[in-house]
Amino acid sequence: MIGGTAGAAEGFETSLGAWSTPGPPAGSPAVIRDWGLSCELFKTYGAVTTGDILLLGFGLEHVTAAADRKALLGKALAALKN
Repeated sequence: MIGGTAGAAEGFETSLGAWSTPGPPAGSPAVIRDWGLSCELFKTYGAVTTGDILLLGFGLEHVTAAADRKALLGKALAALKN
């Protein structure tokens, strides 16, 4: 209920209900990425990056082959360089 008025019904596990992603308000700068709707609970990744941070969700010792470690570190450093 919103303000005493019943809203649209939605199923907790079966639908996305009446939710929408309208984008930025009029006059706002354009957004590169907007929110989206999905029935998927979450995605898992082994790493998270920002503009200047790379956080691996595992230790490099778990990458057993030296060539694979070298390739991973090369890609990680290249990503931070950009």
